[in-house]
Parts: sequence; structure tokens; C-alpha cells
Amino acid sequence: MKPHTYIILFGLNIFNSTAVLADDSFSVSSILSNEQVRQFSLGDTDGDGRDEIIFLTESGQVKIAKNFTHSNSFNSLVGTTWSLSTQWQLEFQELSYQGSGISVKLKQIYDGNILRTGAGVAIVKGGKIEVNINGYSNNPAVSINYFSTNNGTMEGSYKDIGYSRSRSYRFSGHVSE
Repeated sequence: MKPHTYIILFGLNIFNSTAVLADDSFSVSSILSNEQVRQFSLGDTDGDGRDEIIFLTESGQVKIAKNFTHSNSFNSLVGTTWSLSTQWQLEFQELSYQGSGISVKLKQIYDGNILRTGAGVAIVKGGKIEVNINGYSNNPAVSINYFSTNNGTMEGSYKDIGYSRSRSYRFSGHVSE
């Protein structure tokens, strides 16, 4: 049996599983852009403890979308600033004490003026990146489900730190210039 045939048979076997679980924080249309997805599943393919998206295209190819929220790529966020919306920016400043997280600033900017700002720390927790601002540790201001510093894209949700810590807004962020 050829190696690539084995991979396809392995991949197709995943889709025959009776119970396929998917987290609704994955967005097939934006994470797997330019792909015609027939089926998908989640599974840890590289042994890092984080699920990747394994999907079957309309043409019969099995592909894997890597999960970029693990600690190896987490450190690549240091020194980057991301636009979460037209008014909100998230700045990853430096590794925090003992390298357990990244110091961050969340800023609301309107017409070139900073209206609100909050400082905190970003950590990897439960396969996602949580950004805790101003000591709110069990109610993260930003939850990041996916990011790629190579592509300059980020997906997740954020909260308005000035008004409501309960309502979340979805975002498709990008690296700020």
C-alpha cells in the first residue's frame, strides 16, 4: 500500500466515527477559506494535546488545519498589535514573569484618541488563548480560538471592558500596521 493511500484511508476512517464532536468556536468559512469542505472532524494529529481540524474536500483530499494556539506559536505574538474591530486593538508586549504568559494592553481607539485602556496578561488555557484584563481572571476580556502570525489573522471574541463584561463580540482580527 502506498503511503499516501494509507493516509487517505486513515482520514476517511475518521469520518466514519459515530460521534463527531466540534467546538462551535471554529468557523469553517473563515478558518478554511478557499476550501470546499465536504466533512470535518477534530483530532490531535501531532501529539501536542490540541485538536486540529481534519477535513475532506469536495475533490476527495484529506487535509489538516493546524491549531496555532499552542505554546510554541504563542510566543510569536510578542511585539505584535492586532485590530479586533474598527475601535479595539490588542497589543502583545512582552513575556510576563517566568514566561507563563504575555503582558498585553487592550485599547479602545476612536478618531485617533485612546478612550479606554486595560492592562493584563494573555495565557494559553483549554486550547484557547485567554486575555485577562485588570484582574478579571475568570471572565476573560478576549478569547482567541485561532491565530496565525504568518497570515496575520486571528479569530475569537472580545468584551467591552468599559461597559459590559458579560456580552461578547465575535471578531476576525488582523495585524495592525
